[in-house]
Amino acid sequence: MKLLIVLSKPPYTGSHTIELIEAALVGAVFDWQVDVLARDAGVWGLVKNQDASSLGVRTVGKVLSALPAYDIDAVHACAVSLSHFELAPDALIEGVQSVSVDEQAAMIARADVVIGASA
Repeated sequence: MKLLIVLSKPPYTGSHTIELIEAALVGAVFDWQVDVLARDAGVWGLVKNQDASSLGVRTVGKVLSALPAYDIDAVHACAVSLSHFELAPDALIEGVQSVSVDEQAAMIARADVVIGASA
């Protein structure tokens, strides 16, 4: 089973992003192939050295950095969104792969389940 988690909302505007990451972890527990795709304002969750402790919530970047421990090695970012927000690859957590719009469409097409996609 292939699961694609799409993070498209800003990381600290509610619990949405963390809940999606938790869904990715659940998929991994059941040995699903899990990919994470950040696009639109969701790419802000990929910025390294975040500290959300003053907000009283978990830091999204730290949680995403832990995904390889759960055999989730594929974290992707929309190249267009990264460019729009002027986020350079060295500003992101380790292991993020930039993908084109066409590559994103292919990822969605290959997935058995897509969670978090917005219209």
